[in-house]
Amino acid sequence: TIVLDDERVFLYQDIFYLGNSQGFYPENEPYTATDLETIGSGQMSSIRVPRGWKATLYYEDLGKSDPGQPIEINFDTPYIGDKWNDKVKSVKIEKLKDYSVPEISKNEKVTLFIDGDFKGEQKELEGDITYYTSLLLEEFSGTISSIKVPAGWRVIGYTEDLFRGDIILLNSNSTDLTTQTPVLSKSTNFNDKIKSLVVQKIGNYVEENVSSGRSGRSIRSKRSIEKEATFSTETNMVYGPNPTTGYLNLQCSETFMNKVSKIYIASPGGAEKLISFKNNQKLNIKIDLSLKVAGIHFLIVEKLDGSRRVVKKIIVP
Repeated sequence: TIVLDDERVFLYQDIFYLGNSQGFYPENEPYTATDLETIGSGQMSSIRVPRGWKATLYYEDLGKSDPGQPIEINFDTPYIGDKWNDKVKSVKIEKLKDYSVPEISKNEKVTLFIDGDFKGEQKELEGDITYYTSLLLEEFSGTISSIKVPAGWRVIGYTEDLFRGDIILLNSNSTDLTTQTPVLSKSTNFNDKIKSLVVQKIGNYVEENVSSGRSGRSIRSKRSIEKEATFSTETNMVYGPNPTTGYLNLQCSETFMNKVSKIYIASPGGAEKLISFKNNQKLNIKIDLSLKVAGIHFLIVEKLDGSRRVVKKIIVP
């Protein structure tokens, strides 16, 4: 199997891929506690898995005892859930031989429902926001009873805000969240309990080919740069897409906005674009970057007490 230099499964000591990290290549034998020297045995909280790979996680050190009941992870997980947090002591990495990338229709979206069987109020989740806190879920936080998950998408739900607590994984539709098969979770009942969630696109879009006047399908082989967003754990701030050639969506919680004195975009050459806002109100705006020169720009948030600045790099291709 040919593995690119930058392709590895990464384990992280803290949530949201922070703290000490360690990368692992596919091997015939599992990595034991001794091999987890950088991150530490029983210290993992989040994991990144390349598409088409699989990581099998074990409670026990395979070098010393019975492995117990393992779990298989084939997706990025910003928090592994309360059941498995700080408990992984061995891991086996594999690259799947028969993996195929699913096709996605642009017309299909992940949809949340207040009631079971896809009834009641509903909320479609837009592709340009990947991480949904309670703030972004609005009235759907803690009230979701069923979820439509089209082919090529994945939903990771958490019972606490900011992607903490027990975890539910959905790769397909769920008409009833009261009876779920536990994969990473302690519970089987997630009805009215999901307070934050992650939406992941695991397929490629299928598009109508209209340039030749004929109807046909073409697969977009690369992930669209217009469908990504980043969640900042230090600010409860969501911003994206990044990179972007148009608008940058920026959302901040009311709690965080109470501490902010200034928000602006710093561009090459020293130009600054000031963002207007009001304290004591959550922020939900679009910032037009379409006329900005290509290069590295910076989203800068200054706090009222002057204690620190939050700086995020924004790329305009």
